[in-house]
Amino acid sequence: MNKDELINLKKKISKLNTEEKKERDIYLREMALGNEKGEKTGYPSIDKPWLKYYTKEQINYDIPNCTCYELLYKNNFDRLNDIAINYFGNEITYKKLFDDIEKTTKAFISIGVKKGEIVSFLAIDTPEIISAFYALNRIGAISNMIDPRSNSKALKNYFNEVNSNYIIALSNFRDKVLEAIPNTNVKKIIEINAISSAPLQLKLLAKLKEESYIENEFIITWKKFIEQGKNIKDFVEFKYEKEYPASIVHTGGTTGTPKGVVLSNDNFTAVVYETMNTPLPLKRQNNFLNITVPFVAFGLGLGMHVPMCLGWKSTLIPNYSIDQMTKLMKKHKPQLVMGTQTYFEPLIDYKEYDFSNTKAMLTGGMPTKEEFEEKINATIKKNGGKFEISKGYSMTEASSMGTCSYNNANKIGSNGVPLSKTIVAAFKINSDEELKFNEIGEICLKTPTMMLGYYGNEEETKKIIKIHSDGEKWIHTGDIGYVDEDGFVYIKDRIKRMIIKSGFKIFPAEIENAILKHKNIKSCSVVGMDDEQDDKVPVAFLILKDENVDINELKSELKEFIEKDGLPVYYEPKEFFIEKDFPITNVGKIDYRELTRKANEINKTENNNN
Repeated sequence: MNKDELINLKKKISKLNTEEKKERDIYLREMALGNEKGEKTGYPSIDKPWLKYYTKEQINYDIPNCTCYELLYKNNFDRLNDIAINYFGNEITYKKLFDDIEKTTKAFISIGVKKGEIVSFLAIDTPEIISAFYALNRIGAISNMIDPRSNSKALKNYFNEVNSNYIIALSNFRDKVLEAIPNTNVKKIIEINAISSAPLQLKLLAKLKEESYIENEFIITWKKFIEQGKNIKDFVEFKYEKEYPASIVHTGGTTGTPKGVVLSNDNFTAVVYETMNTPLPLKRQNNFLNITVPFVAFGLGLGMHVPMCLGWKSTLIPNYSIDQMTKLMKKHKPQLVMGTQTYFEPLIDYKEYDFSNTKAMLTGGMPTKEEFEEKINATIKKNGGKFEISKGYSMTEASSMGTCSYNNANKIGSNGVPLSKTIVAAFKINSDEELKFNEIGEICLKTPTMMLGYYGNEEETKKIIKIHSDGEKWIHTGDIGYVDEDGFVYIKDRIKRMIIKSGFKIFPAEIENAILKHKNIKSCSVVGMDDEQDDKVPVAFLILKDENVDINELKSELKEFIEKDGLPVYYEPKEFFIEKDFPITNVGKIDYRELTRKANEINKTENNNN
């Protein structure tokens, strides 16, 4: 099949109506299972072999048209006594959650929040933040989720970018918020104390007195904010509109400037339904340990909205740190937990935890290292678990939904298979020419979770969401990888992480996988360092399990591991740097930009000394 024939076939498929597309997908599923005969094209987006891992029901479902709040209510109005949130031992039922959302909605209306208004959040997971998100959604207002660790200068830019009149912030961030608001349109800061919804004993222990909160012309406490809404008797609830914005989240900025990603109600609903329609063992009132943060798509969609809509009992951990992981698992005994690979690394070889109660652990945010996958699965199995870790792949611009692996669908080193209504394929870089199975190119996604665009930045939106020759929109991820003949997606690296040494392309992840096979390597990150002779050279940052080793001997052994892995000689790192820990971004990923800066700084210092 030549390029023109492929494009014509894609155009023909795109013209099918919804029911015809469903019928075609069922046929492709049966063909992949060997139950039907047919000619395969060798192109992932046409053949869709991953559909064999889903049931007919998981393929045929419809995504309803509704707002985030409407879906939350529809799924839970008849189970009001179920537990929605566990916050420091305070169990909040769905009845209480809906009551709180009602009060919060009226409070927002009382201060003048209207449809289309963008309210900025500086917060971590608390019950108040959940109520505020859904309350704004009922009004048709938009939640702008900001990393609360941003400095005052960055906050001012975030506030001005969307012309926020109202800010919701934890009291911990008061000083820098006040520093940021001059020369902005901010009228009021609604301040939350992280422990307000905790049990009374914990409040007394913390000596919390809400009346002692500082108030000025800008600041109002959450308690007084809610009281203001008591005078509102009735209001007009926002009704669903297609492609209407629900929230703005911001990209992680690991390889570039953070951008505001606009996600619609449709995106959030698709996240819920794509999650529901998988082989994952998800049941109502499963105990879910939420160690995510609400200011990223992964945490807002999968960490908050999905559990609320599916009736999970969500245990909020508002101030999670990696060293808490083993204690939290032991204390809460969750059936479901999700996080980045770095969050789960402390569980490797952890002998004191019984995984028999855990049903699923989901990881994403970065390509899963083979060594990590093998070790964590061995630990799970050894400690009574009946599952393997589920790996996902996506990006903020796709609402953090794309692929997932399951117990019945996994290959070591892959990032799982596309979700049932998502299409993943590799394309030639800077083109819309699709590549066949196992051919390496830029990974692209076609999905109902595709963002509306970058806020106020059409130029950057067009760089990532491109209309192909068949008229369909695809997200160009900037990741290099391929799709195999069974539909498994493999990510080799970011295009921006790729190192070009004297014209040769080097993928850091391949070096990392080789080095991680050494018994004394706890973690590894490879970046490109400036070099006068070769332009860029790979260097490896290492975290050791045992630092009492001969470093020169270790370096020699690591070079042997790289060679044994079949990597070319030019893949050999020029330098190895020993670290205590790695810089981490707001979404729990290794901060490669910071490591690259550090490598270049070390190199510059050494050159000056010579």
